[in-house]
Amino acid sequence: MPPPDASTRIARSLDDLTAARSATTVTTRAQAMQQSVCNRARDVVVGVISALPLTRIRERGGGDPEDLGPGWLRRPDPDHTLGYFLAWVTDDLYFNGYAYARVTSRDTDDQPNALQWLPFAACLPVPVDGVAGWPTSTGRYVALPGQSITYTTPGGRQIPVDSRDLVIFESPLTGVLGDGSGVLSTAARLDQSADRFAASTIPAGWLTQTEGEDLTADELAARADAFAVARLQNAIAATNRYFEYHESTLDPSRLQLVEGRAYQDAAVARVCNVPNFVVGVGVPNDSMTYKTALTARLDLVSFALSPYLTCWQQTLSAENVTPRGTRVEFDLETFLQTSLLGQIGGTGVAAPADVAPVPATPNPGG
Repeated sequence: MPPPDASTRIARSLDDLTAARSATTVTTRAQAMQQSVCNRARDVVVGVISALPLTRIRERGGGDPEDLGPGWLRRPDPDHTLGYFLAWVTDDLYFNGYAYARVTSRDTDDQPNALQWLPFAACLPVPVDGVAGWPTSTGRYVALPGQSITYTTPGGRQIPVDSRDLVIFESPLTGVLGDGSGVLSTAARLDQSADRFAASTIPAGWLTQTEGEDLTADELAARADAFAVARLQNAIAATNRYFEYHESTLDPSRLQLVEGRAYQDAAVARVCNVPNFVVGVGVPNDSMTYKTALTARLDLVSFALSPYLTCWQQTLSAENVTPRGTRVEFDLETFLQTSLLGQIGGTGVAAPADVAPVPATPNPGG
């Protein structure tokens, strides 16, 4: 009688392996947030921006600009705090490269005086003449100028948003879920490998049949499974003269999981455009000196925050949000002069001469 066909079991195992690999392909925000470096980078970028105050500046011909204060931008969404609004719009910019908000109220001059954040993943452009919108690097479409969208609420209700009331934030950077998906997927697989070692209560190894009639692949697999289950339940294992157990000498260091994960953490930091020290990623032969500690916040603004701050300022300064001749800026003075600088020189210490807020882009219509 021929031995049982093991092709079915092998095919099933290959399908399981393929499914497991697909599960570690990072395509969603939730998957990306499971990677510690990406999570930390997001929290730093979003956390800092959400704490920055906004102000409006009016150009006055040849005179000095007039600071109008935040006005309605002190709380653009009456249902949420300013920090919430800033945080989740920036979150969409960070992961997708685009974000949406809609005008929910206007003043007597028909100028917006309230905005609501719309989750980018819950919005779809309404096709016009067969055009679905502008394809992004994440595979989703973003509305083109003059194109309306449909927002699907958490309860499943679809709300149409006219293009006149739609504010589109366009980041100068590609979303992390776009070109950075491959780097994040590799990091996820390395983390999964490390988890397997951490979750195993017994050393990896294999059984070798030493005597008796050769067993089929299914029979060998069944004995290996039974042995693994017995070892999980008991600290002592037993084999007969027909089998020998061989302990594997492989460990995370020999598999280069330690070095590989360290390298991949640095790669994720690069994809997220944050300085390594911000996310706790070590760089060989690098150290935090007095000078780098003093300018850490400026480095964070220059390399990680500046693209998003520019996007915010230019979008809110556009004529579909604020009147012509008025621009919106973030106040970075407090962020750059407190905490770190205060610990060194006391409260009220002036920032160094080279520490200056990110300049706002003048309103083209002003």
